[in-house]
Amino acid sequence: MNRIARLSLQVLTLVVLLSASFTPAMAASTIVAVSPAAGAVNVGETLVVNVTVADVTALFGAEFHLTFDAGKLEVVDADPATDGVQVALGSFLSNDFVAQNTASNTAGTVDFGVSQMSPHGPVSGSGVIATVTFKGKANGSAALTFSSVLLADSSGTQIGATFQNGAVTVSGGSTTPVPTTAAPTTTATATATTTPPTGCTVQGYHVVRAGETLYSIGRAYATLPNKIASCNGIVNVSRIYVGTKLAIPVAPWSPIPAGPVAVKQFTPGGTVPTPDPVTPTPVPGCRYYHTVVRGDTLTAIAVRYGASVWAIGRANSIYNLNLIYPGQVLCIP
Repeated sequence: MNRIARLSLQVLTLVVLLSASFTPAMAASTIVAVSPAAGAVNVGETLVVNVTVADVTALFGAEFHLTFDAGKLEVVDADPATDGVQVALGSFLSNDFVAQNTASNTAGTVDFGVSQMSPHGPVSGSGVIATVTFKGKANGSAALTFSSVLLADSSGTQIGATFQNGAVTVSGGSTTPVPTTAAPTTTATATATTTPPTGCTVQGYHVVRAGETLYSIGRAYATLPNKIASCNGIVNVSRIYVGTKLAIPVAPWSPIPAGPVAVKQFTPGGTVPTPDPVTPTPVPGCRYYHTVVRGDTLTAIAVRYGASVWAIGRANSIYNLNLIYPGQVLCIP
């Protein structure tokens, strides 16, 4: 074999070896998925569904928003001692800061976000981010669909990922809905969510401050949280926004479960004030202050100031890292 032939063979061999070495690594990608992708459950029974991440590198925080058919499924509360409906935390990340963990069986949504904090370091590999227990309500196929997924490293930089949706088949129930005594209650609730504020007997107004929930506000005035929601046209009781002025209706709540209590802004039965919107007081330890403009995202803001998106969320009591609004003043820790 001459010199040129031997050289050509060596080059060809090197190309083959390099292709064999690099192709698997290039083909690998991070995937967030519903597991099992195709589940089945009977009406009245439960099914455990995991939200998993596979083949990730240096993961520090994760957030996802999942939708489901609330007519066919409902989320079983993983923490009855806490207000609202929650899902179970996964074991892949150290859940040092839970930015959001809410499920709505009315809207058919699961909103979840967690982050590790020092001294825990980033994790790599595959595992479970969260676990959702669904209960079958009515026959049919219910899609489990990610509306958004966000993975980030310790600097707040987004990690690229694809996501895979799933579905649950519900069976074993009656094919013909049978009216029950519960039907009037369901109808009344549906009507109440669209009742305008003018249809409520208002005892006062409350401007939402950072960290408050409908439950903490309800405790302050001994008023049912769901009535506050219906009086103000709020569909998802887990989502209220700082600066929103809420009409507080006359709807006594008793007994009131233990939990956080908002600071009263008026005295029930007294003069009804209409407070002006307030800007949340920034917490101590802020390196900078940033006023949100249209088009801003927490990820972009975090990169700009060299901060963690999760730390900014925690410092400003932001429970959904996808929800910031123009004019909002953020503390950058």
